[in-house]
Amino acid sequence: MSAFIVRRRVRFEHCDSAGIVFYPRYFAMFNALVEDWFSDALGYNWGDMHMRDRRGVPLVDIHTRFHRPCRLGETIALHLTLRRIGRSAIDGSITIVGVQDDPGETPRVETDFTVVFTDFDRMRSARIPEALLEKMRPYLSAETVR
Repeated sequence: MSAFIVRRRVRFEHCDSAGIVFYPRYFAMFNALVEDWFSDALGYNWGDMHMRDRRGVPLVDIHTRFHRPCRLGETIALHLTLRRIGRSAIDGSITIVGVQDDPGETPRVETDFTVVFTDFDRMRSARIPEALLEKMRPYLSAETVR
């Protein structure tokens, strides 16, 4: 199993007046991570997917746990792994850790999500192309692959 990992600096735009990430900003970070995963890891440019191919992966379910805050100026790492790949739905997890955290420490934020590969013209789910499925499989978590 391989995780897709992106490091980000917590910026002023992410924070509330206490200097910690304002919780709705995490959801924008999650979406940016999925966009980066499609473009950078899967080789499916987000703009081409949406504008040329009229496809997308809207979020249909999300469950998030906030364990510890992320603070202004910190560098955090966002880890994306998959739990299940279906015909059109993808179940995954995102974990945020502080780059300086000890490996055994509790993650800062954990979220489980489901996105659905969608045909924009029909506004219905669409089958994930086999070539894309092949690129997704290495991101399945170890417990899923057993």
